[in-house]
Amino acid sequence: MIVISRITTVYDEVEDRVSLTGEGQSGEIYRGWLTHRLFDRLLERLFSILGKAADDGFSAVLNEFAQERAEAELSPTVPVQPKQESRTLGPYLITEIDIAEQDGAVQLSFRHSADAGAIIPLAHQDLRQWLAIVRTAYKNAGWPMQTWPDWMSERSHDVAARPVLH
Repeated sequence: MIVISRITTVYDEVEDRVSLTGEGQSGEIYRGWLTHRLFDRLLERLFSILGKAADDGFSAVLNEFAQERAEAELSPTVPVQPKQESRTLGPYLITEIDIAEQDGAVQLSFRHSADAGAIIPLAHQDLRQWLAIVRTAYKNAGWPMQTWPDWMSERSHDVAARPVLH
């Protein structure tokens, strides 16, 4: 399994799937596809990890604040692209995802076979930033947002819609 240090997540209209293109620590590239169904399952679990919330309303406010803060600190980067000199693995259809919770972080293992795939370690702050990017991919796909909690789906702005400030 390749450990990903940088990832690009976009919706591909032709495939009707989300593409994950990740760069490993040695420069190798992993390309995988996630279906809408599998992504919904993943998101449900990730939201429960981030939003371990009581029904008091206060938890939702804290989550919304943490999400806004994470998105405010998100800075644009160059997309991961396969290079001629780098080894590219895939594209693969991701069929399983393992989630390992750690203190303040998660490790996502995207697998296309029993023993092959990619591992993406994400601190909660990075996870929130990645979810903002995933939200944009969902909206570009026109996929329903019913699995998204209010603190993520009822946002007045998106990462892609922010103006550039000089």
